Amino acid sequence: MSDQPLTILQITHQGQGQGSTQSIVGLSRALAGHGHRVLVGCRPGTVLATLAAEAGLSVIPFDFSRLRGLARAIVDATARERVDVINSHGTRDRRALTWLRWRGRLAQAFIVTRPPSCSRSV
Repeated sequence: MSDQPLTILQITHQGQGQGSTQSIVGLSRALAGHGHRVLVGCRPGTVLATLAAEAGLSVIPFDFSRLRGLARAIVDATARERVDVINSHGTRDRRALTWLRWRGRLAQAFIVTRPPSCSRSV
């Protein structure tokens, strides 16, 4: 394993102040503090976009309304930004990333994060 810094894309269609918003910002700040380059992919105008920008993180605006359009935008952004790892935090982005993986268009490591507040009690 390399000790080189990574470029990490945190991505979610959510971002309106749920617990995941705070988790993404906190995790991203910590990763950046360890020398990694962290990008936050989200809808423009969300609480997440504002908090990420205020934390000095790069924000990539994505339109999550259409799966194929989102998938193309992710491919373009990951190539342009030379992303090493993608961390998906929401259902819509996870669908687009899974679709890309099935079609052999996603070479980057792809992680799925579900905060404990999203799990259901049985």
